Amino acid sequence: MEENPQFNLVHDPWVSCLMIDGTIQTLSLNDFFLRSSSIRRLAGELPTQDYAVLRLLLAIAYRSAPDVDAADVSEVWGVLWRDQSQLTRMVLEYLEESREDFELFDAVRPFMQVAGLHTSSGKVDGVRRLIADVPSGHQYFTTRAGSGLDSLSFAEAARWLIHTHAYDPSGIKSGAVGDPRVKGGKGYPIGTGWTGATGGIFFEGASMSETIHLNLHLPSIAADVDGIDVPVWERDPLGAAEEQRVGGQPRPTGPVDVFTWPSRRVRLFPEKGRVRSVIVSNGDPLAIQNMDLDPMTAQRFSKPQTAKFRKAVYMPREHDPERTLWSGVGSLLIQTEKEASTDGEPVPIKVAPMILWVARLGELGAIDSSRLFNVRLIGAEYGTQSSVISEILDDGLAFHLSLLSDRSVTIRNVVRVAAAETEAAVWAFGRFAGELSRAAGGEPESQREKARQSVFFALNEPFRRWVSDLLGDEPGDVAAEWWNAEARRILKEYATELLAVAGELALIGRSVGGEFISAATAETWLNRSLRKHLPLKHEIEERERLRAVADLKMHRPEGAKR
Repeated sequence: MEENPQFNLVHDPWVSCLMIDGTIQTLSLNDFFLRSSSIRRLAGELPTQDYAVLRLLLAIAYRSAPDVDAADVSEVWGVLWRDQSQLTRMVLEYLEESREDFELFDAVRPFMQVAGLHTSSGKVDGVRRLIADVPSGHQYFTTRAGSGLDSLSFAEAARWLIHTHAYDPSGIKSGAVGDPRVKGGKGYPIGTGWTGATGGIFFEGASMSETIHLNLHLPSIAADVDGIDVPVWERDPLGAAEEQRVGGQPRPTGPVDVFTWPSRRVRLFPEKGRVRSVIVSNGDPLAIQNMDLDPMTAQRFSKPQTAKFRKAVYMPREHDPERTLWSGVGSLLIQTEKEASTDGEPVPIKVAPMILWVARLGELGAIDSSRLFNVRLIGAEYGTQSSVISEILDDGLAFHLSLLSDRSVTIRNVVRVAAAETEAAVWAFGRFAGELSRAAGGEPESQREKARQSVFFALNEPFRRWVSDLLGDEPGDVAAEWWNAEARRILKEYATELLAVAGELALIGRSVGGEFISAATAETWLNRSLRKHLPLKHEIEERERLRAVADLKMHRPEGAKR
């Protein structure tokens, strides 16, 4: 095996980028920050890889940013935003001072690895151990094949190394010599990489320079008054065992620590200019309960965990891979605990601090609140006791920053209600399709799910366009009326198509379990559900009129004249 070749992430190209001119280029860290205003976005092998690399780039930016007091964070950020070359200069200075920490194959402290890591058997794995899109036993679905699974370029290996720390599945790992947790030569599960346990949220600007600045959470930097929030490469070299912090420091110390959390112990083995084998062992576990130092994920209140620990417990809010936009819009648009909690009860969802921060910048005028920004949602879903990545999620929602303003509470509530009620209407549509199948003598469940997925897909883009058109100052009833009418129109079109092909048996109907079902009864039930979940203005007014009449009858004194 080749002995310690030179590959320095500061000077050698490894960051895969989509440039604004449409070309794909691989850049060093120096070139990335120098040319960040010409880069559209990252363009690695997977969205999760890009997100993991982004967090590393942010760790560098956080460490390079100026010291700031909590009272001045918005003003300082505004100065950096208006002249983005300032942060670039600071980053380049940091990288020059720290360049030795970024040697991928250093003999003593290889970047995010453990020098000399080995197993008692001397066994190593092939590089496919790092590649997340090679499901075990299911290589038909991989984006790499043949010789692409045998070795990695140094640039590829660097990207997959970072991804492994962030997203590596749980399960049994190679037992590293020197790790007291190893039993029988095996490292037993400690959970996935931290980032894999979260629903990643970040703002995407017109260039990577804007993206870095938009996700520069200066309140976290201001909170690090002792300067202890440092990345893994600034601490003592890792060993095979779990890291022990000096001086009783907390773990983690802040977002920089979290962004570069060493969830695994890794060693890359270079040979003839390529990486051809690796060792991946257990690293440091990170408890997910009440871990509120990651500004790029929302949190949800957990009743089971609260009962277990006998105190309020929040967990990272993961994205739903089937219905990301619908399930995630609440965590994007809930802004304050006052909005989210009632009567002192625990807040159901704690919004990602990054969302609150950018909303604050818009309120203070540091960012043009009329701009349309894209919020990206990145996540991974794991299967079989979190031992494999079963699905990777990449979604986004574009909206005007003004929608996050305190003045836009009404419209934000309209959007949240619309997302929840539209989802309920979709489930009702699924039941309608199932009832049509039952009426014809068929099996309902598969038809329900197929119908739900079809209409979720059909409603997806119209919902996004509606949200992106909102400025936050619209009358709430007008905005709700437009969306409810549009969603009902789409659902009715799909219902008409299903009725047209339902068949004669469904039209005639039949009795099932003492209940008569037919196409007509299914349609009647669907229309009632649409009026409930997606009501139009005249239906709301009629509902309120009938409720008022009922209340009047209820409170009329006995014997009073009609």
